[in-house]
Amino acid sequence: MEHRVEIPEVEVFDQRYERRYKLWNNRHNFSEAQKRWYDDNFEEQDAIKIVKDVKFYESENIMAKMKLKKGEKDDVLFAFEQEVKEVVEHCALIEALGCKDLEQRHWNRIFARMDSSLQGMHTRDLTLTRMLQDNALEHQEYIQEIAGLAKGEADLNRQMKVVKDRWAVREFTVV
Repeated sequence: MEHRVEIPEVEVFDQRYERRYKLWNNRHNFSEAQKRWYDDNFEEQDAIKIVKDVKFYESENIMAKMKLKKGEKDDVLFAFEQEVKEVVEHCALIEALGCKDLEQRHWNRIFARMDSSLQGMHTRDLTLTRMLQDNALEHQEYIQEIAGLAKGEADLNRQMKVVKDRWAVREFTVV
């Protein structure tokens, strides 16, 4: 039977290494995802998952910060926190723009309100970076309002379809 000798310095090193590895890995994964979120076609992305992922990285940063010793500073963690905060500031806009019920007519209203160079653009060419360049943040409340309106309209249409389908198979006797 092999007797294992615990060396406290090695254990401390392993713990620090694991924290550093996790931090750098999270930062790398976040950076790769952020490129997709901002530069890929926005219509094809899952806004709810984006927001969930951003919240995950935000909570990971909080946990990493809690593990720092009192007075200890971590430049990598600080930089990563700032990168995540920039995206957190866009989460409400991302959710609104990611509403799957937005139709071209809703987008046209948004673009018209923004007095945007995007006006007339099809959503398949839309990126978050492009929306931000056209000052979408300044019109965030309006965009959220239009997204809510689109969702409400879509819900009504789904309910109407259920009613129509039920009535279509009913037979009525007229006396």
